[in-house]
Amino acid sequence: MTAHAKSLLSDASQEELATCIRLLALSVAHHRHTSAFTSLRDSAELLKPQNTSKEKAALFMQSRDLVAEALELVRVLAAEAPPKKAANTDEENEERRKQLRISV
Repeated sequence: MTAHAKSLLSDASQEELATCIRLLALSVAHHRHTSAFTSLRDSAELLKPQNTSKEKAALFMQSRDLVAEALELVRVLAAEAPPKKAANTDEENEERRKQLRISV
C-alpha cells in the first residue's frame, strides 16, 4: 500500500471507513444488477434515506453479502500468504562477512 493510501485511511474515522465499504459494496451490487457502468454517485443516491424502493432493499442485501465475501477472501489470502522473513540473525550476519574473523 502506498504512503498516500495509508495516510488517507489513517485520517478517516471508523464511521467514514465503514460507510466507504458499504458504498463500494453497494456500487458493485448495483453494477451487477444493471449489467452496466454505475458511478459511485449513482450508488450513493441509494444511501439516502428518502429512497425506500424494493430495488434498494435487494441491493443492500446483496452488498452486505459482498462485504462478507470480500472479508472472507481477505482473511483467506492473509492466511495463505507466506510468512514474512525474520530479521537477520547474528549467525547469518557472520556468514556474510567478507573477511574472516580471527580469534586470538
